[in-house]
Amino acid sequence: MISVRLEQETEKHLDRVASLLGLSRSELIRQAIEKYIEKYQRPSPWELGESLFGRHGSGRTDRPEDFAPKKTTRKDH
Repeated sequence: MISVRLEQETEKHLDRVASLLGLSRSELIRQAIEKYIEKYQRPSPWELGESLFGRHGSGRTDRPEDFAPKKTTRKDH
């Protein structure tokens, strides 16, 4: 069991919302915590695609190194 102290104003808002939803304070708090935890347990878009990044080439040949000035030797002049 967990006890939480809330500011009086927050408690009033909690009671109002719980009443509007037809829930007890405890049930509203329980649902809110579950949703909050669920939100942060979902993998991010990066985590979902991480195994795919860099796996396949794009087929593009216009890489920056293709446009770098060519080094010349004295024989080339």
